[in-house]
Amino acid sequence: MWSVENEEVFAKVVKANKVNYMAIPPLELGEELSCTAKIRYGHKGSPCVIKRTGEDEITCTFPDGVRAPTPGQAVVFYVDGCVGGGGTITEAER
Repeated sequence: MWSVENEEVFAKVVKANKVNYMAIPPLELGEELSCTAKIRYGHKGSPCVIKRTGEDEITCTFPDGVRAPTPGQAVVFYVDGCVGGGGTITEAER
């Protein structure tokens, strides 16, 4: 069994693709949005800044970090309590 320190599994930046927008219009390229984001069902959500970085890509910056984001997981962002949209995590920067 592996043992790692808790801070070693935190990431501040998560990149995602296959982005879908729900309660908001699609962001313009380079546009940023402050919101709350979740990376798993049981996650309470964390403050996040979403930035559209490509045709079908966003970068999610979590000022306080987020625990163990994994490629293939969903990232879902919320605006005023509604699902703003989401995408599939492609990478995380720790």
